[in-house]
Amino acid sequence: APQAYDHQLTLRVYRELLQVSPRDRELLATLARQYELLGKPDDGLAFLVDWNQRYPGQGALWEMQRLAWNQGADQQAAHYARQYMDRYGPEPDMALRVSRYYWLDDQRERAYADLRNDAARLAYNPALARRLAIMANELGQWQPAMEHYQSLLEQGDDTLADLYQYISLARYYDRD
Repeated sequence: APQAYDHQLTLRVYRELLQVSPRDRELLATLARQYELLGKPDDGLAFLVDWNQRYPGQGALWEMQRLAWNQGADQQAAHYARQYMDRYGPEPDMALRVSRYYWLDDQRERAYADLRNDAARLAYNPALARRLAIMANELGQWQPAMEHYQSLLEQGDDTLADLYQYISLARYYDRD
């Protein structure tokens, strides 16, 4: 079917193959891309939502959040990503993206709390530590901000901007 360049036929074949192995992550990804090739990502998302209800799994949730982000359905994508991370554990890029969405949606405390919980379940990641430091600083949580900047310093992942922020916090909020 893919060699016939008939995307409708290819989609039908992949859907039938999915009946044989309903939780095949690669097949779910291929199916989602096929919907995108057809210009019907909404249909693909609807199919995956239905599929995930019948056969809950990691692959379906991953593709659901990816398709939702790609079509600009950010609230829906953040919801699916949060479901994914709550069930299967956080992933750094996904956690950063969800926190960015909630932060820009003016749910700043939620963005910070969720990212902090996700970071606690992951290995050290400089991007997460930096984002946490910036968020804590902007929320006025000076001590946590200093701790996040300190972790960047200890790991050698600090930048000049990080150092300036850390020095400013230390000068005004932790004189000792």
